[in-house]
Amino acid sequence: MEKTENYKFIIQLGKALHTYGIPSYRIQAYLTKVARNLGIKGTFMDSPTWINYVFHEEGQEHSYNFIESMPPGTLNLGAYSKGHL
Repeated sequence: MEKTENYKFIIQLGKALHTYGIPSYRIQAYLTKVARNLGIKGTFMDSPTWINYVFHEEGQEHSYNFIESMPPGTLNLGAYSKGHL
């Protein structure tokens, strides 16, 4: 999978976790773990109304930063349990 596709996957995952009301500390931990498993160095910050994704390129001075404003999520335990998180 290409790097930008991996970035998009991580962003979609963060959006889904946020939508289902997963706590911020877990979203950050999940995104960090997924990024690491994909060979990506990333930093993530989640608040009730936005998520900040920063992807660091190895050996590069620049990084890719994506900030998304979102409505607050609501806890959906049914969807959360189906995700086996």
